Amino acid sequence: MASAVLFLTYQNMIEAEPESWFAANPPGTAFKGFAALLVGLSVYSLVPLALRWFLGATSQQVLGGLWLLGLGLLQLILSRDSLRIIIGLLTVLSGFEILYATLEASVLMTGLLAILNIGFAFLGAYLLMASNLEESP
Repeated sequence: MASAVLFLTYQNMIEAEPESWFAANPPGTAFKGFAALLVGLSVYSLVPLALRWFLGATSQQVLGGLWLLGLGLLQLILSRDSLRIIIGLLTVLSGFEILYATLEASVLMTGLLAILNIGFAFLGAYLLMASNLEESP
């Protein structure tokens, strides 16, 4: 649902250069790939320690949750575009949801996290539209 809200908002935006957002920057891409590799190695090395914290979790759940947390934080650190920042926030929240689901199986918490997801999506849609209105003449 959050992805659909962000996608429809981005599709309805009026941009002068839609290809500029997807433009490749080879030196930046190599740096981001290397940073993602470092995040992956650090996450993989933290899994045995994190398994002690999350007692009911399997190693796949902890690895997936930490991987999403790490890559979401990397996205937040390396981005300036509001859409990419919201995607980074949603990725961090997804990693937190995976880790928290191993601790708490409550339907209420699942619902609250879903509302938080949709709230971030609407916040991102608002910020995208507000920045687009500032730039248009």
